[in-house]
Amino acid sequence: MSTVLYFNSSSATLTMTIWDDEETACISDLESTEKRKGHGTAVMRSATRFADDSNLALTLQVESSNCENGLSDTQLISFYEKFGFVVKDEDTTPFMMREPQ
Repeated sequence: MSTVLYFNSSSATLTMTIWDDEETACISDLESTEKRKGHGTAVMRSATRFADDSNLALTLQVESSNCENGLSDTQLISFYEKFGFVVKDEDTTPFMMREPQ
C-alpha cells in the first residue's frame, strides 16, 4: 500500500506519495498561496531531505497548465533542477527524476 505525506510551510504544501516498492516517491502537488517568498523552496528542501534520508528516488511531472501563478514549463523545470531533478522525458508533459543524494 502506498503512503501519502504532506510537507508544509507557512503558506505552501507539497504532496508526496511513496510507492509500494519503497524505493521511489512521486511529488504530485506543490501549492503556495504566497508566490516568490521562498515557501515553495522551503517545502521542496524538506521533501528532498526526507527523500535523501529515506534513500528514495523522486519523480514528478511538470504541468504549467495546472500552475495558478502563470509559470511556464521552462520556469518550473528550472526551479526543480535547483533541487537535483533532471528531465527524463519531454514528450507532451515533461517528466523529471531525482536520485537520492
